[in-house]
Amino acid sequence: MPFLEANGLTFHTQTLGSGQPVVMIHGMFFGNLAAWYFHTAPELAKHHEVFMYDTRGHGKSTRPETGYDLATMTSDLNALVESYGNTPLDIVGHSYGALTALRFALDQPQRVRRLALIELPLPPHRLAETEDLLPFTSAQMKEIFQADELRSRLSQREDSEEILDSLPESVRGSLLHGKRGIQRIARNLRYLLSDSSLIPDLRAEKDIPDEELAELSCPVLCIYGDESKLRGVGDRLERVLPNPTLIELKGGHYLLNERAPEVTAALDDFLKD
Repeated sequence: MPFLEANGLTFHTQTLGSGQPVVMIHGMFFGNLAAWYFHTAPELAKHHEVFMYDTRGHGKSTRPETGYDLATMTSDLNALVESYGNTPLDIVGHSYGALTALRFALDQPQRVRRLALIELPLPPHRLAETEDLLPFTSAQMKEIFQADELRSRLSQREDSEEILDSLPESVRGSLLHGKRGIQRIARNLRYLLSDSSLIPDLRAEKDIPDEELAELSCPVLCIYGDESKLRGVGDRLERVLPNPTLIELKGGHYLLNERAPEVTAALDDFLKD
């Protein structure tokens, strides 16, 4: 199992295929590289070298208490792709991963060939207010996501079906079938929300001004769900970015699960030489 050392942490990584390098970055809370590995990455790897990693605090990577601000997460990305040298990268990100990808492209435009942003949240601090993306607040999430009581607490809530419907397919399946993996998911969520600096770091992030977004000259694919509470961000990006393509898919924030074939097809078409 490949691990890389960067910024004093150990990162779980996977690489598939060969060709033009594509870096894929998952989102916060429920995310890890498996979001790409079992659906989109194998298809893209037919024509590209696809590099994925578990971000700090997620999956099999180190779980530090701090460093979930955008500058540090972007520094992690920069360290992990150092081996590609001056080769321009295609970068794909979902949710907070899209923020990291965008920040990297703005800071080092010469290193990015194409950029794909799936459900990019702007302003960034919207991710700290989980009620924007899920039908419960961060305080309620802390109460609900206790590993030993997770399913029983959900079963007692009147809105449990809505909560389940809003979760990624992998999490929802674990809840419904009682898989052992739900304890790991719950423990990680509890850590990120209660014991790490993730929420304060997100709340401290400022918006990226339109003037700065307008400087991003590379082609940018923006994908949003028609039912997502972030859908309006897509319109802003289409208006401000110099070279955007906006795609709307049926669904909400978790398009990687809800519309995996459509997301894969859109990325494959966008990243073709």
